[in-house]
Amino acid sequence: MDKITVAIWKDGDTQNAHRETFAEHGGYLDIDSAASSLGCDASEVNSCGIGEMSAYGVSFADDPFQAFAGLAA
Repeated sequence: MDKITVAIWKDGDTQNAHRETFAEHGGYLDIDSAASSLGCDASEVNSCGIGEMSAYGVSFADDPFQAFAGLAA
C-alpha cells in the first residue's frame, strides 16, 4: 500500500512542522490527531505536500536549514 507524507504545522509555527503519513487510497489526514501532536486546536492545523513546503516557507523541526517565510507568513 502506498503512503502519502505531508507536513503539518500550527498557525504561526512554520519552522516546527511535523510529518504525518497516511494511506494514499482511502486514507486521510486526521485533523484531530494532528492537532493533538502539535498541541493546538484543530482550527489551527495547516498542511501541505512535501513538495510544497518551500512555497509555504515551512520546515520540519529537525531540519538544519530553516525555510524563508513564504505563503504561510
